[in-house]
Amino acid sequence: MIGPRLASMMESVGLEDVHERVVRNPITTERDKLFLADLVPNMRAAMLSAGAATSDELDQLHADLLSAAADNSTVWHQALIYQVSGRRPGGSS
Repeated sequence: MIGPRLASMMESVGLEDVHERVVRNPITTERDKLFLADLVPNMRAAMLSAGAATSDELDQLHADLLSAAADNSTVWHQALIYQVSGRRPGGSS
């Protein structure tokens, strides 16, 4: 994962005033969770051709995701987003 290393990478190339912010994106509504669950059937052909899973495994995964999406006590999270900025030495603020 490059995200956790971005700030130190920017500092190692000489950038100054490096700031990092990690954004977490919890998904709590059934509608938003269903949107993500629908990625399974939308990507089904690609996953099957890549051998990532069998048809039965994808069916079970989708069923499990639909069940979890309907459960109000579940919270899903998308990948963390790393926002890192810095400035060149001698640059303006």
